[in-house]
Amino acid sequence: MDIDLTQLKQLIAIAENANIGQLEISDGDQRISIICQSPIFTLLPAFNTASSLVAPQHHQAHTPSSLDATAPTVSASHMSASDVSCSDNLNPNASNPSTSSPAISSADVTNIITVTSPMVGTFYRSAEPDTPPFVNEGDDVAVGDTLCIVEAMKILHEVKAEQAGKIQHITVNDGDMVEYGQTLFELQPTGV
Repeated sequence: MDIDLTQLKQLIAIAENANIGQLEISDGDQRISIICQSPIFTLLPAFNTASSLVAPQHHQAHTPSSLDATAPTVSASHMSASDVSCSDNLNPNASNPSTSSPAISSADVTNIITVTSPMVGTFYRSAEPDTPPFVNEGDDVAVGDTLCIVEAMKILHEVKAEQAGKIQHITVNDGDMVEYGQTLFELQPTGV
């Protein structure tokens, strides 16, 4: 089975549009698995801590694709080789960069939504190295706003806001490797 990038993108689009969890295609000893994932949002108590923004590092030039965070991840393998899917090495309990915080009173605790990485990849705050980041701490975002890009296997996946609110904290630095389920942003929902 010889498949080019255009055909692969078409298969991904079919999986997205059909709203299915997984699509697997086999031809002889070759197999393509498309596993659809969406960003994970959870309500957690959080502390309002002051943090400094880290200047974006230069990263290789890239442009956002029409694929967003709900884009599936893809693994292709030979049936005779060991059967490893992309999710086999994912760690949902990945450690996040953190800073020490001073004593915090209970009045500072609020409910926030965490926006997590939908896949393992490289985190980018902007579309190009010399362009402003999509969002900064303190920015208000609307549903559908692009928050960042996670690049996996040379495919760029836009992570979009599924809830309107204010970015309270960006937990990773530009160019960092991120794990599936790792917190990228802390968002205070509008009206909470």
